[in-house]
Amino acid sequence: MRFKIRGLLIGLLLLSPAAGSAGAADEDGPFVLHGVYRFVSEARGADGKPVCVERWTFGADGIETVESGQEVVRKRFHVEGDRPPKYYLVSTMLETNGKPDCVGQTNPVSDRESRVFFMPMNSGTLMLCPEPAPPVGGNPPLIGNCYGQALPEPATP
Repeated sequence: MRFKIRGLLIGLLLLSPAAGSAGAADEDGPFVLHGVYRFVSEARGADGKPVCVERWTFGADGIETVESGQEVVRKRFHVEGDRPPKYYLVSTMLETNGKPDCVGQTNPVSDRESRVFFMPMNSGTLMLCPEPAPPVGGNPPLIGNCYGQALPEPATP
């Protein structure tokens, strides 16, 4: 029952337009992703802390910088999808410093495109999740097992 209520609440949030200074959705256009976010994984370690915390910077030039552990990665990015709840962060790695990320892995440069489903919330937070199952019987889509959330960092003057 708890899962159904959570899924319903998340589904209802998807019906509201996103707000906030970090990114915005135009009712007739795509979601514009820009600014600095702190990604916090849903997965927790034995100590109860997030397994991974990263800093993501999205530039107006279509370049994303990810700081994860000791690794710094530059990617080319864009957003696909024109209405909630169907938004995807699409990115291709351009370069990495080759150091370990927040889980201790090193990632070689790859021209492989990655696609991650995300939902902008009214607070400006982005929920990153597997793509939701299609609605059944007129109910909102159920969303669960999210990877984590990206919280907008306050702008610095």
